[in-house]
Amino acid sequence: MIVAYHFDAYRYLKNHYGYVFDTFFSTLAACKFTGINSHILSGDLQLHRLIEDIASLKSDNDSISMDVTAENVISTWLKRDWIHLHTLRDAAVDAACNTGVYVFCFSDISRTDARTLDRHLYGNDLYLGYMAPKANSRIHWALYSHYLNPGYHVVGNSLYLLWDGFDESSKDYTESEELRNIGFANVDFEVQLD
Repeated sequence: MIVAYHFDAYRYLKNHYGYVFDTFFSTLAACKFTGINSHILSGDLQLHRLIEDIASLKSDNDSISMDVTAENVISTWLKRDWIHLHTLRDAAVDAACNTGVYVFCFSDISRTDARTLDRHLYGNDLYLGYMAPKANSRIHWALYSHYLNPGYHVVGNSLYLLWDGFDESSKDYTESEELRNIGFANVDFEVQLD
């Protein structure tokens, strides 16, 4: 199942990305999941970009009936009867509208592992909760697939950093060393296949 974990990485208009990165990956490593095999996409939850894209499409296509406002896009994003698994806090909406939300999204994680990781992250003050995006929602697809960047592949307690396979200088050895120090059994590079 696809599951996304949300962080208020820009609270107080400061960039807390490094802290969020360390928190997420050290928690993931500490969980020592044995059966996990998932790609992890990450990046900013780009609600404002999505609103602009929908507005642009709507101006070119009269068949789009959605009234393009931040409120409508956010209510569709968080439509409770669509989301069968979530712990998103109310602060997620405020952060998404005002400061920004950083997301780590698993392409495939079991329900048990998803809940375990959520419980371990929940005490962190920048953690906003998780949700399982609805596969047939165009808004969820855009936010959790189209606008995020594939960067990692976790297999058990090993983590692979994705790279283009052509340019050796695109390998980030500093990040690799940081992740190795966080506690993964193995950290290596893997060619990103499109």
